[in-house]
Amino acid sequence: MDDRLIALANARNRLAEVASADLDAPFVLDAAIQRFEFTYELAWKTLRRALRERVPDDRLDGISRSELFHLGVEEGLIENASQWLAFHEGRNLTSHLYREETARTVAALCAPLSESVTFLLSRLNGDSS
Repeated sequence: MDDRLIALANARNRLAEVASADLDAPFVLDAAIQRFEFTYELAWKTLRRALRERVPDDRLDGISRSELFHLGVEEGLIENASQWLAFHEGRNLTSHLYREETARTVAALCAPLSESVTFLLSRLNGDSS
């Protein structure tokens, strides 16, 4: 497995670990947000890299994140573009002023992101089922 895919799998494992944790403790909530951020960043960049290997450059040049996710669905690498847009919006929320309500909203995305990354990794590793 490519080092980048190993890094993404490791990030996904760390995210899955915190997704099943009790988020009542502030430091656990903070860890969930941090793990969400780095897993999302690795995942969408991995998706973009995989699409660069599969589709002509002119289909990728200058496309929006939404278009990238729709293309990922088209290519069978991800299942749900809307869900990936929700992950993107969650990531954008984490870069602004910290609020516990926002943190809990983003933390709720940890398990779905973990599952979506698992799907992406399976496709990139050749599982087409």
